[in-house]
Amino acid sequence: MKTISKHASVKLDTPAILLDWEQVKKNVERMARICGAHGIQIMPHIKTHKSVAIARLQLEAGATGLTCAKISEGMALLPSGVRRIFLAHSISSASKIPSLIELSNHLDELIVAATSLKQIEVFAQLLEATDLHLPCLLSLDTGLGREGARSLEELRKMKDIVDRSSGLNYRGIYSHEGFTYMSTPQQIPEQAKAVAARLREAREALGGEGELWPGCSVTAQYMATEAGITGIRPGAYLIGDLYLTRLTGAMNWEDLALCVATTVVDKPEPGLALIDAGTKVFSSDKSADLPFALPLDQSDYALTRMSEEHGFVTGPDTKKLSIGDVIILVPTHICPVVNLSDHYLALKENSLEMLPIEARGCVR
Repeated sequence: MKTISKHASVKLDTPAILLDWEQVKKNVERMARICGAHGIQIMPHIKTHKSVAIARLQLEAGATGLTCAKISEGMALLPSGVRRIFLAHSISSASKIPSLIELSNHLDELIVAATSLKQIEVFAQLLEATDLHLPCLLSLDTGLGREGARSLEELRKMKDIVDRSSGLNYRGIYSHEGFTYMSTPQQIPEQAKAVAARLREAREALGGEGELWPGCSVTAQYMATEAGITGIRPGAYLIGDLYLTRLTGAMNWEDLALCVATTVVDKPEPGLALIDAGTKVFSSDKSADLPFALPLDQSDYALTRMSEEHGFVTGPDTKKLSIGDVIILVPTHICPVVNLSDHYLALKENSLEMLPIEARGCVR
């Protein structure tokens, strides 16, 4: 991120999403090495970056496919050359089936999710009217309280439905350890061990067969070392944010690869600087323990409040800011920030290149 800092004084049309391409490559290659050293696969989640160029970079580094949240994301990322996609989301509507068929026709393998007993009952029935026969991963809730079987008994019943379905084929079990985003660095290694043990227990309850695919950037490096784990599906690991650096310690500050450039447009009172980026740039997603963003150079100010088009920067070092200054901020949660922009300004070989975010807005 030091290379981004050097360009802070460049006249930018702000707000702008700045991407340090060399640091992205380092982060991608680092996780690929970890997975390779332990003989597991990586299917990175593209809902974070939503970029064909970055997906291609991940595939070239050894990713065996991509994880997507929505069908439209998968379609948007096809130019990356991806041939294998896991849709880690509930499909429960007949309106999704035509686009599901279309995506499947473009791939060597499309893996789908069973997210609860009721959901898989609906999905399996929808597939009866098609010629699809898709591998299916069963979701197990490991602590987040979102999708996933709440008990091993429910997981068994979900597998029974998959086994009886003409459109599905049991592949294994997946989980998302999103609850670890609220954990301390000291807690996370043991939490990862506990989740891995829970996944192994679940597989045994289903007869001992199937792949195990946990997925979270916070736990990824620990999950890669766990016995029985087949692969991982991290998303934000390649660019980072305050969650991964300041809260969980999953990344170092110098490993950050994305930030937001914004301009001070007003100083209406002492201790307050208004910037030209609000919720339409940063989103309103944050932790109770963090501001919306902090400065990359670690000055003593923070983005503490926002309206749609303005950000409220407060703190002692606002006295050093002048109207017209471009400041570089690191968001709390990077995923929604990326989805709010049409393109990155990627720093490549000391020049800024506009890089489209092809899957931006792909929420269907």
